[in-house]
Amino acid sequence: MGEETASRAMVAAHTAVMRRQFALLGSSRLPAVRGMERIWCFMEAVRAAQRGTRLTQKDLYALSSGALSMATLSRAVADGVELGYLMQRPAPEDSRVRLIEPTPLGLRRLAELAPEAMEELRAVLAGEEEDSTPAAD
Repeated sequence: MGEETASRAMVAAHTAVMRRQFALLGSSRLPAVRGMERIWCFMEAVRAAQRGTRLTQKDLYALSSGALSMATLSRAVADGVELGYLMQRPAPEDSRVRLIEPTPLGLRRLAELAPEAMEELRAVLAGEEEDSTPAAD
């Protein structure tokens, strides 16, 4: 795959994923502020659960390479809890540490959305997607 083709595929895939995220945010009852952070925190919690590893707010901070502040992460996780997609519980070895996990509701919602999202991503990567970019006036 040439550099230009790879660049086009990467841009198409990234924008398709971001559009999907914006659609999710539009269906949320919370404002879009911190929306991408909420989605990212949820997805990291799902990945940790799938791997059988624990996830804390400090872990999220490290995974974000410090790009997201602890305050932003705290609010994003709290929003995820309010929406019912995340839960927090004390770590068994230290009750001051809060483990972040996806809820059954969050996992069901992800399972509902995954097939369509995967098909869209497959089409984008195969170069079959339709350009839905608005035409310039």
